[in-house]
Amino acid sequence: MQILYGATVAGIEFGWFACVAIMMSQPVIQRRFVSVSHWLDRLMGVILIGLGLRLALIQKD
Repeated sequence: MQILYGATVAGIEFGWFACVAIMMSQPVIQRRFVSVSHWLDRLMGVILIGLGLRLALIQKD
């Protein structure tokens, strides 16, 4: 049963990453991604800074 679970998870992961690879290889999607990538980088930077500050400010009980 565990082998079946492992194979199922591996199959789903393979399918997901194959779909992402196919989608990202399309020229239209690549151009759109490149045009907004600087905003995504900034957004992720703000999120990571916020999480880092939250982690730094957590008080242990």
